Amino acid sequence: MENHVNEPLELLRAISENLIPLIGFT
Repeated sequence: MENHVNEPLELLRAISENLIPLIGFT
């Protein structure tokens, strides 16, 4: 069950890593 809490965190991190380069590229 502890792994379930890490899921949204990793998802948020993935979005951040994809969003940061996107903003820097624009």
